[in-house]
Amino acid sequence: MSSTDPSTSSETPNNGNTTQDKSDDDLVKQSIQRLRERGIKVVIFDMDLTIVNQHSRGSLRRGDPLEAFLSRICPDFVKLAPALHKEGFHLAVATHSDEAEYGRRITPATHILGDELVNTVLQQHLPPEVAESFCIVAFNPFARSNFFVTYFGDWAKRHHMKLIQNHYLVQPQEMVLFDDTRPIVRDCIRKCGVQAVQVSPLVGFRMTDILDKL
Repeated sequence: MSSTDPSTSSETPNNGNTTQDKSDDDLVKQSIQRLRERGIKVVIFDMDLTIVNQHSRGSLRRGDPLEAFLSRICPDFVKLAPALHKEGFHLAVATHSDEAEYGRRITPATHILGDELVNTVLQQHLPPEVAESFCIVAFNPFARSNFFVTYFGDWAKRHHMKLIQNHYLVQPQEMVLFDDTRPIVRDCIRKCGVQAVQVSPLVGFRMTDILDKL
């Protein structure tokens, strides 16, 4: 496990070829093999800048802005998720987009946040049985009025990891998080005991993140 800087990630040779030279089918098969070698049972994805190569920033409007956001889906996520589901891996999304962020200016009538946004992304791009299999934790501790009482110190995704672990009844080391934010990746490794990989916020999730960094 690592939080490797995308700019310094190494290439994994395969009969003289790098991971960038492999076909999509090869990348899927080898990604699944690597996950199994690492003892992974649950694969967790951040949403903004990981599943989707754009940030919703807690203020995504319905209509054209939502459609533009949906169009920025990362192709490797769409290719890999159904294969993971078929092979028996558990799937999850851990995002800071949270319906608790709705307020006077950002309302459900005009904007889309949290679980609804995640489900919209998944349903738009994945088969129904795959989209419905995801455990979704859409939670922003800073949007909660009791943050300092209940969630003090958890500015990252410790709460997300705990909920997902309890949902699937696995050990922390059997979970892997893909996230674009280095401090969150490091915190989840150190405080939650999960495996975690930083993806490039410039391109979002790629299967080479598994092969080159996990």
